[in-house]
Amino acid sequence: MNSERPRNVHPNGTTTAEIIWPDEAELRLRFPPRYMELAIEPSEFENYWRQLGYAFGLPDPNHFPALTLPLKDADRNAIARYVLSCQELATYTLLGSDRIQRLSKAEGKPVSLDYTMPPKEILRGYATLFRQLHSKDEASYEVVKSILASRLKREDDAVRSPGLDYIRQWSRARAKLLQFSLMEIVQMKVLQAERPGFEVPLPENTHTPSELISMFQYGEYIHWGNKREEHAAILQYPVYAKLRELKFHDIQIGLSHFYFGFAKLAEAAVSDRG
Repeated sequence: MNSERPRNVHPNGTTTAEIIWPDEAELRLRFPPRYMELAIEPSEFENYWRQLGYAFGLPDPNHFPALTLPLKDADRNAIARYVLSCQELATYTLLGSDRIQRLSKAEGKPVSLDYTMPPKEILRGYATLFRQLHSKDEASYEVVKSILASRLKREDDAVRSPGLDYIRQWSRARAKLLQFSLMEIVQMKVLQAERPGFEVPLPENTHTPSELISMFQYGEYIHWGNKREEHAAILQYPVYAKLRELKFHDIQIGLSHFYFGFAKLAEAAVSDRG
């Protein structure tokens, strides 16, 4: 996703008026994007964190309260591995690559899709490491969140209360990102602000982000597994299949930035600030 405001693309390849999007002033950075210093294209990190900030208003992960009780070695190792995986993923070229799509329709011919994407080897490598953060592996977001939440419940209230509030806010944001893409969430929030009391229609979601991730991870990119028939079914419609694949990559990237932020939160939790 580039830093320009998204536009509608019609089958003839032309663009129309800009789609619903916040004013520039509303897309402010609430804190520096996490691991931006590792990125090949830092402006892309800023772009995603402007959207995440607008969509969720997440608190600065660097201000997460430091735990005072010791962690088990296995828990500390899991957190360290999660942080290292996020730092590595932040260097991947997909996060700074152009992902361009253009639909066109020639007379007497079906709709076609021209697109620009990195090579397959880059996409497959990204999906593999992303899976370690996204799944329930031993050093995933879910495991690290569980470790922190469990430890916080044993802390004094001065640490426990703000810490659990952080966890709740980040958990709600992640749950929403599994239902809708980041762009869709931003657009729905704009509509809600512009039309108070109006029931904002939900975006068309043949596949939720969670379903798309599962289908492409276990039907194409990582395993030719239990989602291969579902993946094969969309290949009957080439343009639709490619649009689903492009959305899958954008969803991965939006969630990756969320995981980077949570890695900084985890670093703050285990830091020695004395």
